[in-house]
Formats: sequence, C-alpha cells, structure tokens
Amino acid sequence: MLHRICAAAGTSVRSNLKFALVQSLIENFRQRPRMPVVIVDEAQHLLRAPFYALETIRELRDLTGNDLAERRQDSYGCGLLLIGSHELHEQFERNRFLLAQWRDRIQDKRQLTGMDETEALEIAARELGNGRPARLREEMKQAILRAAREVDPYTLTCAKCRKAVNRGEACSCGGHAKPCVFYSPRKLSIFIDRTRAKLAVQRGAA
Repeated sequence: MLHRICAAAGTSVRSNLKFALVQSLIENFRQRPRMPVVIVDEAQHLLRAPFYALETIRELRDLTGNDLAERRQDSYGCGLLLIGSHELHEQFERNRFLLAQWRDRIQDKRQLTGMDETEALEIAARELGNGRPARLREEMKQAILRAAREVDPYTLTCAKCRKAVNRGEACSCGGHAKPCVFYSPRKLSIFIDRTRAKLAVQRGAA
C-alpha cells in the first residue's frame, strides 16, 4: 500500500522499510502548496481482518496530519477518501470494535446514486452525434435507457427529490424511499459502440 502511494505521489525513495516510506511521503506532502488527498478505490477489500492495509493508511493520515495548525506549512497532512461498494460503511459498522480508532476519523459518508436519465441521454446524444448533440428520436431514447438501466437494491432514493435515503428513515421532503434506479456508464458505452457500428454498416451499404 505504501509503495503504491509513494509511486502516485512521485517520491523517489527505494526501501521496504515502513518508516522510510512514510518519511518520504511526509517530506513530499510538506513541499506541496495544497494538501494532497489519498484516494482508495474498491476500499471494501481493505476491510478484511487483520486490516493491515487499512490501518497503514490511517497511520499515514495520523502521522502527517495536524488539523489544528493555522498555516499550511505547519499542516502537511493528507486527506483520505475511501470509495467502495454499498457495503463499505456497513463493514466499518460491523467491525467497529476492532476499528475503534476510525470512528472519529470518518468525517463524512455519502451514498452515490449513479447517472440519472438526463445525464445518460446527454452523453448518448453527444457521442452519437460525433461531438455535437444528435437529435434522438423517442424510440432511440427509450432503447438507450433500457440498455443502460440498472437497479441497486442496496441503495434507497427518494421518489420525489432522488436524494439517497437511509434504510428505515423518511426523506426530509416527505417522499417515499424506493430502490435506486440509475444508468450504468459501462452499459451505456457498450450500447453506443454497437449503435455506431450499425450506423457505419448502414452508411457503407448506402
């Protein structure tokens, strides 16, 4: 984990010692005019006992951070962003006694609901129009939405305002919660590629 963070930060240290790797990151962070952020994708895979990798990035944050410093020069720490599947925060809760030191360090948690209908159609129109928005017929719009549609049974959204809603809670706007329907970038990309190929064949035949 530390080797990967060092590579991303561009430090030149060559060592397998934890202290040397952390020290190189501290020096790197100290020289930056703005605080860097360590982003860990698929972070749910770090929540497997004995949590060595997860505790390593927590220690890095603690060792480099100084949240009370008034000047950037005195606070050379890093931010930390963990991105993962729907069960990421649930795993923290299940292991809260083993990960007690994380409790005060998670300052914000958010559920992302994915692309909505408008975003999916805007991207498809731009891509199928070769950079300019294409005029999509209603049948094409429905075909795009059918092809890219996904349902996330683990995430609830408000039927009125589409904000994420915690299970067992009501939305502040008064709307009822329902399973989150979103549009997958991967499925949308596949549909666009196949549609382009069909159009190319039709133009060739013409």
